[in-house]
Amino acid sequence: LVEAEPVTGRTHQIRVHASYYKHAVLGDTKYQHDDSRDQWRQRGINGLCLHSRSIGFQAATGHQVTVVAPIPNPMHRFLVDAGCDPDIY
Repeated sequence: LVEAEPVTGRTHQIRVHASYYKHAVLGDTKYQHDDSRDQWRQRGINGLCLHSRSIGFQAATGHQVTVVAPIPNPMHRFLVDAGCDPDIY
C-alpha cells in the first residue's frame, strides 16, 4: 500500500508517477506496461486499485469538512488475501 497526496491536481498524477517508477497502480490498464494484468484478473482484480480514503475541504460556513470512505470490497478482499489488515488504513 502507498499513501499519496496529489500536489497539482493534474489528471492521472498518481498513476503516471507510480508507472514512471515501475510500480504502476494495480489494475491500471492505461499505465501498467507489463504482462501482469492477466495475473491480477485471475485473482479477482478487474479494475483500478486506487482509492481516495478521505477528502477534506472548508465549507461555505467556514467549518472544515472531512469525508472518509471505506476501502471497496474487491480491494479489501485482495488486501486480506495478501496478509494485510485493510482496516488499519
